[in-house]
Amino acid sequence: MITKTELVKSGYDEAAQRYASQRRVFEYVSYLTKLVDRLSVGSRILDIGCGSGVPIDQFLVSRGLRVTGIDFSPNQIALAKQNVPRAEFRVKDMLEIKDGQFKVAAVVSFYAIFHTPRECHKDLFARMNSFLPPGG
Repeated sequence: MITKTELVKSGYDEAAQRYASQRRVFEYVSYLTKLVDRLSVGSRILDIGCGSGVPIDQFLVSRGLRVTGIDFSPNQIALAKQNVPRAEFRVKDMLEIKDGQFKVAAVVSFYAIFHTPRECHKDLFARMNSFLPPGG
């Protein structure tokens, strides 16, 4: 029997090209601009559930930030590496990240966390917080 996680992963793998072509930065520009305005050029950002890297990581890199993106879909990561070559991308399930695994100035995640079981959210947010400096 296929798990919910496996179903979501296979769906994003299968729809990688179509999904990427329909994403638009305009929905997020105000949030991303507020974030960029609070950071120094060269700051490290972690994007959890980065998908194809477009539009979020592309926007952040274009503003001088250093982005690491993780996604559990190998096809999405392959697209991200093509779309945003100045960023770093890894195939990784967000539920498998460890406390302190990353050291970043900020963490972003768009349309990803809701794919995880709600009972995992508290621990996931705690791990994400462990990547940030105090007040991050």
